[in-house]
Amino acid sequence: MSVRTVWLAPTSMWSFTARLSVMLTEKLQLESPYMTPSQLDKDIYPLQWKQAIAEGPPDISGLPSIDHALYLFNTVKFHLGVKYRFFDEDTFVAHIHEFYHGNAAEKANESRLWFVQFLLVLAFGNAFLLQSRNVKDPPGSKFFVRAMALMPDHASLWKDSLLASETLALAGLYLYSIDHRESAHVGQAIRIAQLEGLHTELPEEELGIPTVTRCRNLWWTLYIMDRHLSSSLGLPMTTQDSDITTLIDPPSTCSERDVTLSLQVRLSHLLSSILTCRST
Repeated sequence: MSVRTVWLAPTSMWSFTARLSVMLTEKLQLESPYMTPSQLDKDIYPLQWKQAIAEGPPDISGLPSIDHALYLFNTVKFHLGVKYRFFDEDTFVAHIHEFYHGNAAEKANESRLWFVQFLLVLAFGNAFLLQSRNVKDPPGSKFFVRAMALMPDHASLWKDSLLASETLALAGLYLYSIDHRESAHVGQAIRIAQLEGLHTELPEEELGIPTVTRCRNLWWTLYIMDRHLSSSLGLPMTTQDSDITTLIDPPSTCSERDVTLSLQVRLSHLLSSILTCRST
């Protein structure tokens, strides 16, 4: 029988769980710990999709009504909006109205990356609202698989860098949530954001407050995700705190949601300090 060898960083919670399982198996004198079922043996939710032909129009069948789509969007915002900022809400809703009140097929084809983001929102919305857990596929997977099949070629993602980072991060969170931690695209999202300078203090007088606010929200969302994933997997952080100069509490932010996001960032910063000390 072939044995699959997997390296687990000793500082990860994933590694801790695996080692604890081995210790309990040995202590209770059960079968060999390497023969017992493990969360590393196979994917909990195996997902597969075929890449759609880029030249062909996206499939727009089987989508919810506009009212239901807006309801799913608000559900996602309710569950994720406190900790994460994956999209500019006004822009996203405006795209929804353009999609439903205009030529949907043309809109999906011309704004392909936004349509992918839209399908990911539908996937999360359905997952949050699912009542029964006795299903074979992960909740919301029918929209997630469609979204990933339509993901543009990675070489062209830089053409709409902010939307690309937001979409990759949203997809990464879904993959992480269904235990596909190795496949999460957060690292690529962070790299695109760094190329656009989101980790630095951007000039509001040149870019405008709405754009800088969107960039700042996206960066701190990626920061929170990076610290959480690094802790979970025991991996080095993608960006060091010393390289970040963008503000956490800019003078223009004063809402309750902004304060909550600021607290999440500070907690992630403490986690960053713990990870740094633990690795030295």
